[in-house]
Amino acid sequence: MLLEVLTVLRSLFPYSAVFFASLLLLDGCQQSDGVALSRAIAQDSSSSYGYCPVNPSGTGILPDGDFSQGVNYGDHFIEPHKGTVFAPDWMVAKRNIDFNGTTFWNIDGYCSVDLDGNNAGGIVTSAFPTKPGANYTVAFLLSGNGGEGKGNPPVVKTMVMEAAKQFQTFTWDTSNGNDVENGKWAAETWTFRARHVTTTLRITSQDPRQSSRGAVVAAIAVIKSKK
Repeated sequence: MLLEVLTVLRSLFPYSAVFFASLLLLDGCQQSDGVALSRAIAQDSSSSYGYCPVNPSGTGILPDGDFSQGVNYGDHFIEPHKGTVFAPDWMVAKRNIDFNGTTFWNIDGYCSVDLDGNNAGGIVTSAFPTKPGANYTVAFLLSGNGGEGKGNPPVVKTMVMEAAKQFQTFTWDTSNGNDVENGKWAAETWTFRARHVTTTLRITSQDPRQSSRGAVVAAIAVIKSKK
């Protein structure tokens, strides 16, 4: 039904109107419809948008860890709310986030997520297969949004990564221009031990609730450890 509505909107309005209308639909749709709508927008030949870039190193067993099945909004971003599928296999799990195109800023050329949208938020993956007792390493790129914004954003951004009831806290200090706006980022890793045959990965901002500039993540992969 959502795709039929989108088709009608395309025929009646210029793309800019369709874009914003699509976001409103996506914010309130079911997960399966959200995935379909996200792909439909990316495939719209009348737009300048396509898919986010693929990580040439791969994403391991994590589906769409580079967001490459999601829409690349270029130098724009969207601000999806809790329950929204903003890219296939990714959903907003807390409040809201910013999903950024590749040229909105530069984090090694990838699409990225600012965990603080209009408020501090979080994201979660769909379940991926794991072997109980096996160790898995999460590799990703980390930075921080050092821009000014509402809610008096902290200089040091804090987030928690969670999988299989294990947690790891990460911080990023944006002082002295050490931020994503200036192309600053670093590769990070974290290892967890699987407890079940499937696992989800959750990444949540620990900044104050009203913060609108947070930790930024991109190019996420999950790889089974050799030992």
